[in-house]
Amino acid sequence: LLQTLFGRKPVKNQIIINAERLETRVAVLQDGELTDFFIERPSEDRIVGSVFKGRIQNLEDSLQAAFIDIGLKKNAFIHYWDMIPEDSLRLEAAEGGDSDASRQQRRNRQLAAEIQQRFPIGSEIVVQVTKGPIGTKGPRVSANLSIAGRYLVLLPGSSLKGVSRRIEQREERE
Repeated sequence: LLQTLFGRKPVKNQIIINAERLETRVAVLQDGELTDFFIERPSEDRIVGSVFKGRIQNLEDSLQAAFIDIGLKKNAFIHYWDMIPEDSLRLEAAEGGDSDASRQQRRNRQLAAEIQQRFPIGSEIVVQVTKGPIGTKGPRVSANLSIAGRYLVLLPGSSLKGVSRRIEQREERE
């Protein structure tokens, strides 16, 4: 198509940008094939995926959540189980004889005590926005960071290794 339109062979990698008042569109081509397509609208605040260093403002044991000042109008909301990286929060259900509700209550109390000890009010925490603010509510965040690159996903604080779904061949994924 590019050769037909422009009378030349496509270069290996191309970025095509179409910027208008209402939106900007970006297409990424590799060997003439579309590999990525992005649309950005100036009216949309895109903070989902952004990483912030915040300060704990309030711990709410009844909600099992904390509120964190990340520099926006409203404090961010984080569940207790999202405050500790996944690898260190692997709770085993090895206890026996208790009802599920009783076991869950004990876990919640243990988690709340651990959170209060590790994250006192005023302490700093690095978080990533998982859901943007809606109405009067602030954004939802997580301390389980996920930073995606072109072929790999960096997961700080986790022993997991992330490989892009774009790599379909098993040998290459390995």
